[in-house]
Amino acid sequence: MAAVVLSFVLFGNGLTGRFILDDEFVIAGNPLINYHLTDFWKIFTSPYHFNQPLSGLYRPFTIASYAVNWFIFGGSPVSFHVVNVLLHALAVWLVFVLVYRLGSLSAAVIAALLFMFLPIHVEDVTSLVGRAEMLSFVFVVAAFYFLTRERYGSAAAAFFLGLLSKENALAFLPLAVLWEIWHSRRSWKRDWH
Repeated sequence: MAAVVLSFVLFGNGLTGRFILDDEFVIAGNPLINYHLTDFWKIFTSPYHFNQPLSGLYRPFTIASYAVNWFIFGGSPVSFHVVNVLLHALAVWLVFVLVYRLGSLSAAVIAALLFMFLPIHVEDVTSLVGRAEMLSFVFVVAAFYFLTRERYGSAAAAFFLGLLSKENALAFLPLAVLWEIWHSRRSWKRDWH
C-alpha cells in the first residue's frame, strides 16, 4: 500500500497529461485500440507501430494492455496514466519482495526506496508509451523471483510476457545464467562441507 501511495505522490502531477508525441501514434492512432476489442487477437500479429512493419518492434502484450485499458476506461489519457503509476508501484513492491528474499528487510526497504525515487523513472511512468518499459521490468523481476524459488515454469512464463512487452527483457537471460552459476556453486560447496 505504501508503494501505491508514494507512487501517486511522486507521479500524481502527471495524471492530467494528454496523449503526446509517441502516445498519439502508438495508442490513440492505433485502430486496434478501441472501445470494442473486435480485433484484439490481431494485436498479436501486428507490429508495435501499427501498419509500419519496418519499425521492427513487436510488443503485443503492451499494445494489448492499452487496448484493454481503452475498452474498460475509455479513451481518456487519465486512466492510462493511473495504470502506469500503479505499474510503478507494483515494480517497487516486486523489488522489495525480491531483495527481501535474497537479503534482509532493511536491504529490501532501501532497494525499494532507491528504485522508487530514481529520477529516470519519470519518463517511463509519465509517458504513456513508457508502459512497455514498466511491464517488461515487472515481468523480468517476477521471472527472477521465480527463478530464485526454482519455479522454472513460472519464471519462463514471466520472461516470455516480458519479451512480449518490450525486447529489453532479454536482460533476464544473463542474470539467470549468473544466478544459476552462483546458486550451483553454493549448493556444491554446501554438499561437500
